[in-house]
Amino acid sequence: MALLLTGCASTKQSVSLIKEQTGRIILDDLTGNVRKTNITGNSFNIQKAEIEIFNKNESQKLLGSIKHKNSNEYLLSIRLRNGIEAARFYLSEDTILINDRINRRLYYGSTEYLEEKYGIAIIFLPFLFGDLDEEINVIKMEEQCVKGQIGIESSIKERKLSLVIDCELFKIRKLQIEDSDRSAGINMEFGDFFKTERGIYPRSIKIEDLTSETGINIFIRKIELPWEGTLEFTGGKNYETVRLK
Repeated sequence: MALLLTGCASTKQSVSLIKEQTGRIILDDLTGNVRKTNITGNSFNIQKAEIEIFNKNESQKLLGSIKHKNSNEYLLSIRLRNGIEAARFYLSEDTILINDRINRRLYYGSTEYLEEKYGIAIIFLPFLFGDLDEEINVIKMEEQCVKGQIGIESSIKERKLSLVIDCELFKIRKLQIEDSDRSAGINMEFGDFFKTERGIYPRSIKIEDLTSETGINIFIRKIELPWEGTLEFTGGKNYETVRLK
């Protein structure tokens, strides 16, 4: 197999991914160039996203916005279709705050609550944008790209990851996250990628829970990248406070 030359949007240079002697893809080249396309190394503001939550019986359409600071902080706002904000979420490496505007409650706690109850760690959040985290442990990788894609098996936080990487865009196309005993997990698919000088992001994100048959479709319609603003989380006046535990 000849040398595979692909363009990296963030560096605007051609990068060889294959050893001349063996025809095998070099793992460090592949994962390194995927990380170069990450957008979560920058601050950004997804100003408009269309969100559809569905299961076998019903579906609901919402609007959302996501602000991210490269200090690993996130602010998510969920709005009804009429524009009224239903909830606001703040996440950092050690804190979670939820402002439930419908039921007038302010939930607070540690991000350990999410991990213990739902298996969601904040280090998983970059995957939502097709980004590759630094902390994954690669177990096995296919030797060559097939139809422009290559598979990787890895693990992080005692969870198994199965990734399909686009060999041209250097982005995750598909991702499956499973518990170590495969009792629960999610599938994610990414599409409609958009290149910027600060990285590449998917405008279409599909998430499916493997056990409850619940899914979420996210369509990013407007983003500011990079973004210089600040995260503002305000609790409602006279809201009931509830500790997450």
